[in-house]
Amino acid sequence: MTVLPLSKLIQIMYKHCKERGRGLIDIRFNHRVIDVGQDDTKAWVDVVAGAPDEEKRQLRFEADYLVGCDGGSSTVRKCLFGRDWPGETFDC
Repeated sequence: MTVLPLSKLIQIMYKHCKERGRGLIDIRFNHRVIDVGQDDTKAWVDVVAGAPDEEKRQLRFEADYLVGCDGGSSTVRKCLFGRDWPGETFDC
């Protein structure tokens, strides 16, 4: 297992998504997750979009798969698992 700072992890993921997922992966920044869900045919995420100095707008994205990287106070994790989420919190 490797533990990386978020800034390094984002660089690696972004590079691989751009190189290997061209036309298949849509990467969005400055989108605050407010809810997630799924049914038998798709997954979705509701977000508030916009940089800190921009007008905010609420959007829904739907896809076969969604990957959320929304940090330590993860809305994705809370929506999926409530307070009892699987995983581990590291001291460092």
